[in-house]
Amino acid sequence: MKKLNLLLVSLFATLCANAQNPVFPDGGFETSWEEHTCEKGKYWDFSDDNFISTLNSLYELEGVQGDAPLTTFREEDAYQGNYSLKMVSNTMTFGGESIFLPGACGTLHIDFLNIDCVLGNPFTARPTALSGYMKYTPVNGDSAAVEVALKKNGAVIGSGKIVFNNAVNAYTQFTMDINYINEQTPDSIIFVAVASADYDFSDITTLMQCKGQNGSTLYLDELAYSYESGIKELIMPYLSVKVMPNPAVDQVNILLEKEINATAIIYDQLGREIAKTNINGNQANINVANYAAGSYLINIVENNKVISSGRFIKR
Repeated sequence: MKKLNLLLVSLFATLCANAQNPVFPDGGFETSWEEHTCEKGKYWDFSDDNFISTLNSLYELEGVQGDAPLTTFREEDAYQGNYSLKMVSNTMTFGGESIFLPGACGTLHIDFLNIDCVLGNPFTARPTALSGYMKYTPVNGDSAAVEVALKKNGAVIGSGKIVFNNAVNAYTQFTMDINYINEQTPDSIIFVAVASADYDFSDITTLMQCKGQNGSTLYLDELAYSYESGIKELIMPYLSVKVMPNPAVDQVNILLEKEINATAIIYDQLGREIAKTNINGNQANINVANYAAGSYLINIVENNKVISSGRFIKR
């Protein structure tokens, strides 16, 4: 069992090496997928720089039997667009031992020095809610969950969690409030979605002791954060955006993965619109020399719809 745990530690570290990336790509789970090939066959997983990490690479470990390690799927049954995120809980057989794997995605990094799980991405805003669309097929009383936590210096200052107990056969919108215990600005955010809600990612030991039912299935699509001003920031944008340099002093460059005709709108930490500029192509430059120091949100709007979001720090 110790050998297996070490293999899983190594795998999680590989899956989550990019958890510090502040960008949340692929708003509708449309473009972040990559097809992988191994001796057992082909499977889909997220690209290395994606916000979410999965357990699917377990499929490639020697000694794994059957298809059970595949817990996350690119699903063509989507609320909007071509694909959604599908998570299925299952049991992995490895070296003759059975280990339950909740269908799960989230921000996860393994601290090798302390043999500990660390969840989170850098984040300096205070969303008031998380919304999206979901479907759920529970098995034998199992339940699913979506959870968000905002931290400051390692301490939770805001959090929200929603648990789905009943079957939901058609995509249904959900909204999960995020409540704060003080007025501090967070420095990181945790996102976790799990098809079996009896989970504990606090360390390696508890991670290996998650419980649930094989076959419990959770679908998610069109996730977004909301703010007091009513501004939404996409967790997984339709279009990948990079904001450089970050932190910025005089200029920021908005770089998009394809050419568009849209508007970039910049908001400060209070949700006030600071500026807007047209984008005709795949990049735009913004003069931020006169901006106050702090965190800023950029929403890319096309046809009155937010299609991507990015953030930058002004020094």
